[in-house]
Amino acid sequence: LLWLKLFGVSTASSPLRGALASRMARVARLANLEMRVAPRSVLHVWRVSGVAPAARFITARASQVGRAERERKMQRPKEDFRAPGSSGGRGTSDNVLFPTSVARASENDGRTGKTSEQRRQLQMSKTPTELMCHLRSAVTQDLIDASVFAAAMQRCGQGRWWDVLEEVRTLQIVAHIAASPIQRNIYLTALARCVKGHEDGAQVVPSRQRELLRLGREAWGSAGPVPDADTLNSLLGAAWNLCIVAREDAALQWAEELWSWVQRQSFELNTVTHHTFVVVLETYNLQERVDNFLSEAAHGAAVPAPNVVLLGALVNAAAERRQWQRAEELWSRIVSGHAVEPHAIQYAARAKAHLLSGRPHDIVHIAAEALAKGIQLNTSLAEMYVQSCLVLYHSSLAHADLVRLDAAIEMAGPVWKQSHQEGKKLKPALQAVDALRRDPSSVALRDVLLGWNARRSDLAELPPAACRAGMGYLSGGGPGATRGAGGGVVDEKK
Repeated sequence: LLWLKLFGVSTASSPLRGALASRMARVARLANLEMRVAPRSVLHVWRVSGVAPAARFITARASQVGRAERERKMQRPKEDFRAPGSSGGRGTSDNVLFPTSVARASENDGRTGKTSEQRRQLQMSKTPTELMCHLRSAVTQDLIDASVFAAAMQRCGQGRWWDVLEEVRTLQIVAHIAASPIQRNIYLTALARCVKGHEDGAQVVPSRQRELLRLGREAWGSAGPVPDADTLNSLLGAAWNLCIVAREDAALQWAEELWSWVQRQSFELNTVTHHTFVVVLETYNLQERVDNFLSEAAHGAAVPAPNVVLLGALVNAAAERRQWQRAEELWSRIVSGHAVEPHAIQYAARAKAHLLSGRPHDIVHIAAEALAKGIQLNTSLAEMYVQSCLVLYHSSLAHADLVRLDAAIEMAGPVWKQSHQEGKKLKPALQAVDALRRDPSSVALRDVLLGWNARRSDLAELPPAACRAGMGYLSGGGPGATRGAGGGVVDEKK
């Protein structure tokens, strides 16, 4: 249709238009997965059923989408997706991807046609310095609008550049550019991402975490009213994710206020946003309300049924509280009670619950269960599998444990080498094994706790004198073997 219009050919003829639309629909169905998961270039979605485009712009490039985020998106069922602006309900419409047309950009984005090059430069920036250079140049040339600052904020979130993110926000205020509703959502998401200060998204920076809620609440009122259901769901999802990362009582209070507020709105919550609030409840240990939600879903109530993404998020929330029993309870209820098939990322969350509680034996069994079901280990699960085998061998120095450790490293090696960032984890593991082979007495427990989760686990709290190599300090199951459901460690001697 675009090419025919370009050459002046009329598309008013319904047979011609219908034939082209039918052909495009068939192509769209073949590419349905790629259109839903969004590891893509700068694209937007056009409805096949008509010429008018849907007002939704996707600006993340494949190289800028995080590994874990990419996996979660790919695991979401088709029913969680809907063509923005369509009336056919979720998961029902065929879409075709075209390069973004700034002339048809949504008013909610705050875009103008003259700033496309500035957005591209900001999104492709490799360093904070490069990003700020491009942004200041755009300000100097007066080539700025809300979408330019949104692109800069999005890139800051992808790179976890906290200080630069706040500099971008300050620059926007000084330039007197009003925030758009979509930019507000992007900023809230970037804030939550930047709290984890490393590109692998593992380690939380406490000083940033303490500032998170204040900045988020300030941003909430920085844009105008919510124009539609899609923007509302995006906004609430970003705000509730921020509350999950903040982990303070005031954040829970704000999340509850937002829940009460949205009940009075005319817009409907979608599955993703509703599930995000359930994760908020589990994060703050409101287990009874989570259980009530799962029970209502099991009995066909008007709540979205649990899916594989919610399973991983709830288990991860229990893991962060060191409640491995709760993680196993949620696993059983959702996998068995709701017939949800877990993938590697969910098994990784389950393994994390046992790692933080100091239960490496269970992680070996979890990894074996995943492999027995034909599930390929992802980088997180492979890392925890190797970590557990390494600690178990350090505890026993038994030949059988060494054989298992070698097999785990051989299996994890190709997985780690899939990316440069993950490949860096292989060398410390090999060095620890070599040190244990040469002189076990010189290797302390802290020397074999390699990842951030291992270094903050209950294993790291064990007294060094009682955890020398070969002393069998894990023969009783580890420090989490007698952990109570509330997360506290029970002293067996007392």
